Amino acid sequence: MEFVMANQRKTRFNSIDLLIIILLIGCAVALVMRFQLIDTIKSASGGQKAQISFYLSDIRETSEDYFADGDKFFVAGTNDDFGTLKSGFVFTPAEVFVETVDGKYNKSSSVTGRSDMRASVIASGTFSDEGFLLNNTKYIAAGSTLSISSDKIEVTVLITDITPVNE
Repeated sequence: MEFVMANQRKTRFNSIDLLIIILLIGCAVALVMRFQLIDTIKSASGGQKAQISFYLSDIRETSEDYFADGDKFFVAGTNDDFGTLKSGFVFTPAEVFVETVDGKYNKSSSVTGRSDMRASVIASGTFSDEGFLLNNTKYIAAGSTLSISSDKIEVTVLITDITPVNE
């Protein structure tokens, strides 16, 4: 008879079970609030317009055909909007630095079919003391590098300047 009673043991709800349930509900609420807060911050700031100038070095001359006025560029990997390419971008022969016999470097131009590009895009984000918060998600500043892509090409650029654009 004792054996039968042992198998019919009652399961009780105890305080540890209650604590676990409260913690799970709290985690779920925190996640929902976090993502709603991020969306609220993104939409509330609206974003300031900025002109982001960049330098692209040592690309093939044939790659020049992959850039056109008005092309949309995205941050590679995340597909966040980087900006729209402005007209007036310039291709120049790639810069090459040659060491002389006395240990100094002379700047020269490549003759191997390579180009450098200087261009800018119009982007939106928020200015801060540290730099520019691109689309309120990624900090960039002059001197930083960033991989960007369009529907035609993916490249890594050096950010040279970020200036506000008054609409």
